[in-house]
Amino acid sequence: VAGFYYDQNENTTRLFHWARQGEHAYEMQTIGPAFDGGANAIALSADGSTIVGQIWLDGSHNEAFRWTEAGGFQTLGLLPDGSDSSAVAVSADGAVVVGYVNNSPGGELEAFRWTEADGMQSLGLLPDGEWSQATAVNADGTVVVGMAGNDQGQEVAFRWTEANGIQPIDLLPGTSESHAYVVSANGSAVAGMCQLEGDPILYIWTENTGTELLPSVGEEQGFYYGYQIHPRGISDDGSMVVALGENWDSGPGLVWERGHGWQT
Repeated sequence: VAGFYYDQNENTTRLFHWARQGEHAYEMQTIGPAFDGGANAIALSADGSTIVGQIWLDGSHNEAFRWTEAGGFQTLGLLPDGSDSSAVAVSADGAVVVGYVNNSPGGELEAFRWTEADGMQSLGLLPDGEWSQATAVNADGTVVVGMAGNDQGQEVAFRWTEANGIQPIDLLPGTSESHAYVVSANGSAVAGMCQLEGDPILYIWTENTGTELLPSVGEEQGFYYGYQIHPRGISDDGSMVVALGENWDSGPGLVWERGHGWQT
């Protein structure tokens, strides 16, 4: 487990790593120095070895970081013209980090992918688009998803691979403003949200079936007006999605399974 807490002595937020230290023993360990502007742990690799997020450096800007027990803290830098950066997701073994950079002077976001060998690399933009933002990466770091602006000024979900670059996930008729939030471990399935006649609705996309809208979650699952359903994971074949229903600060977990619908 990784996170952050407020250190009253240092008057800033500090990062922690909580892990097993023996058969029945766990320990929470503060990691890294006390940065003046604080630090935020955003994601932890599946093997528990790597934490990524952002730190406030020199009282001037946020910068993406990567932490490992063996190597300690490592700032990931900026893209050209970048003023701030944030890491938001990491591959299962911690070797690939994705996130976004805030570019100056216009403040447009630009998605990045980082590796030890290549450093921070831009994932690019959609044709005639002005911004992109990564949100998730698959287990081996070869597929990245997120959202980006298109040539019509819309927000659309994208999927990136090294072979094909950044590609929009096709919208269905009547839908708009799509976001991709999660990608399966093998990279072949994506889940996110889009707008259908002005209302948010979940969708899934797979290489075999394309884009498919999921049924709405109704009162029979305990959901009423004001809830937002956010996908948190998707199986490799796209047949199961886990999600969290949020209304203000709480909400139940949900599972959608093909052929069975939504279950709380």
